[in-house]
Amino acid sequence: MEEDPSSGLRYYTVLETKVLQSFQASFVQVQNILNQNSLLIKEINQNHESMIPCNLGRNPGLIRELNDNMRRVVELYRGFSNSFLEAASDGDSAGIWRSDGKFGSKRNWSGEMLCLKTPRYLHQNVSPLKALLAPLHSSSSLSPRSPSRRCRPLPRLSLFSSSAASSATKMPLLSAVDHVVLFKVRDSTDPSKIDAMISNLRSLVTLDIATYLTAGPILRNRSAASESAGFTHLLHSRYRSKADLATYSAHPAHLAVVKENVFTICDDIMAVDWVAKIESSVALAPSSPGSAMRLTLAKPREGAIAADLVRVIDGVRASLPAGVQVSYGENFSPARAKGYEVGFISVFPGLDELDALEGKEEIEEHKEKLKPLLESLMVVDYLIPTASSSL
Repeated sequence: MEEDPSSGLRYYTVLETKVLQSFQASFVQVQNILNQNSLLIKEINQNHESMIPCNLGRNPGLIRELNDNMRRVVELYRGFSNSFLEAASDGDSAGIWRSDGKFGSKRNWSGEMLCLKTPRYLHQNVSPLKALLAPLHSSSSLSPRSPSRRCRPLPRLSLFSSSAASSATKMPLLSAVDHVVLFKVRDSTDPSKIDAMISNLRSLVTLDIATYLTAGPILRNRSAASESAGFTHLLHSRYRSKADLATYSAHPAHLAVVKENVFTICDDIMAVDWVAKIESSVALAPSSPGSAMRLTLAKPREGAIAADLVRVIDGVRASLPAGVQVSYGENFSPARAKGYEVGFISVFPGLDELDALEGKEEIEEHKEKLKPLLESLMVVDYLIPTASSSL
């Protein structure tokens, strides 16, 4: 029985699509990291030029962040290489990846394959850095084809692919940057100065940089670490990108509020920032007045890594009731985070819904999985005030 040539072509298309999907995801992440590094270098230079001791003290942490980012670039390239090898292995199982490293089929076909560009650009000696940073559309330039050969167009690839988004019933996911600051206000502080701090922090939403901003008193501490730390107030804001967050941080109005209203009454401050994939319907404004928010910050035990914590937290997310908004990710601003490497926010319609979560069997199971990975877990609850500002 004659073999259908189209079956080999289908395997070939799967191989090419898989490689390009991996390449595209790596390309986008590398570009984001390089953009972040540019902002970090700019901030380091500004701190150095200012000669202000507190600014200079931040530079060692920022430099460590630069080094961490470069390690992430290496890991992304390694991940892309592994994806390519897996794709090649899949092709070999179909009998279309020959032992001589060229693309072929189990049998000689009568007629020409529709597109032979994959073997040409996959087997060229291109440097790894160029391969990652080259524009996505440049693959055609690496594989000149004769006019007689026509390539079938590949399906359009999404920049934000995920298992959750693959379901037609799920909302599409968008990338957002969450910024959380915890404040420990001095016990002897005049209440009017606390009100001024909160009012001025909330007013920063008018800068039109944050898509959402809320600030107010912490409702209650839910862990030994948070009780011991004694933080009294919280700010949560969201941005479309890391560049927007950097713009907000360096804005004169923000710096003035920090200097005049925060530093003057606070004994301690910590902050965490992470990139999360958020449902598009709530990506800009994650909560409304009266909603209850639980903030969880995790510090990994020695030998554990943040990615392990994120995987367990992903299981927690899946166990939450419908209607609960979540955001979580690895902290990318270690200088102010006191060793906490993962942030997780869950927003409930109200306090009753948050309290109803306590003791839920599935949630408790995931908590048990987290314990061996943790050195410290900080958990605080926060009620979105009616004066919360959102766009």
